Amino acid sequence: MSQMPPAAEPPADVGGGATGSEVSGRLRGALPPRFLIERVARPSDESDEQILAAFTSTGDQSVDELERTVTAAGRSLTQFERVLDWGCGPGRVVLRLLERYPGLQVAGVDTDQASVDWLRRNASAGDFRHTDPLPPTSFDDESFDLVTNHSVLTHLDELSQRRWLAEIVRLLRPEGWVIASVHGVHALVGELQVVDASTREAWLAAWRAKRFVFVADDAFVGSGHHDGYHTTFQDPATIEMLSDYALEPLVTVYRGDIGYQDQIVLRKRSPTERARRQTIEQVAHLEEGNVEHALEDGDASRLSSLERALHLSNTSLNLLGRRVSRLEDVIVDRQTPLRVSTIKTMKWSITSRVGRWLNVRGVDRSSRSE
Repeated sequence: MSQMPPAAEPPADVGGGATGSEVSGRLRGALPPRFLIERVARPSDESDEQILAAFTSTGDQSVDELERTVTAAGRSLTQFERVLDWGCGPGRVVLRLLERYPGLQVAGVDTDQASVDWLRRNASAGDFRHTDPLPPTSFDDESFDLVTNHSVLTHLDELSQRRWLAEIVRLLRPEGWVIASVHGVHALVGELQVVDASTREAWLAAWRAKRFVFVADDAFVGSGHHDGYHTTFQDPATIEMLSDYALEPLVTVYRGDIGYQDQIVLRKRSPTERARRQTIEQVAHLEEGNVEHALEDGDASRLSSLERALHLSNTSLNLLGRRVSRLEDVIVDRQTPLRVSTIKTMKWSITSRVGRWLNVRGVDRSSRSE
């Protein structure tokens, strides 16, 4: 689950790494060896001290972003008991979680055996395990009330995402949360600037059709990662569907992960909530045309009637996402850099209209990006 290809072959002894006394300033405790760090960051000509400092500072940044995102959804990291970092690598995030939140029970899982082995030796307070490229993991059902990840879905195709999201649902306790990051519109627009015309058209066609672009012919071919590890762009809203509606979106923070990836918080639905959401989604497809016309005409009485007939509180959320997606298509097609404030304004405008007409519970919370 590392982000970047490994550098040179590792030395025979993968233990050790630098300690706080060997690097400057605030770095404390054991830090992984450089070759492990360069599996999750681009290899560079910087000194070991600079590499270790960046490893720690970006880990702190990611934990700060997690706290901000959790706060935007109405909670704090201190309110969780057991946290799993899915795709933990050599501990860029989990080492900072262990340092800053000693009350958390922290676990990590990754496909990189060397990283897991190093964490087991050097961060014994956590529970670190190796996993295959596809689930299951060795953790028990309902082991965690929070699952986090940085840049894992960004490398998986649709089928792999479905299987891993089902595994995350299995691992989550009732009402548990998952925080995921994706390459969203901002990342896609950036890449559209540098690919050739035929590739651009293929990506745009895939985005328009499913809000999901998987690039199998990329720099990760032959990189040393597993065969399914490539590049993915997707709308954060697709995660709900790919989880078969087991996960309810709560908050999306655009460019909330290292200023580049979008971050989304989702809650595990109860079996009853999930079944109801699946039914509503089926009905929504049948009635979308009627609802769209009512939205466009501002026909409040017609909307009220549809709400009573179809329980439109969740259907309207679905339609809201589709309307915003069409607005985002304009940005992507024009290859214009995404302005977060513009998207927020558009979403808030549409949300306010739907909210006034339908008095939908939770629409504002689920649609606003912080």
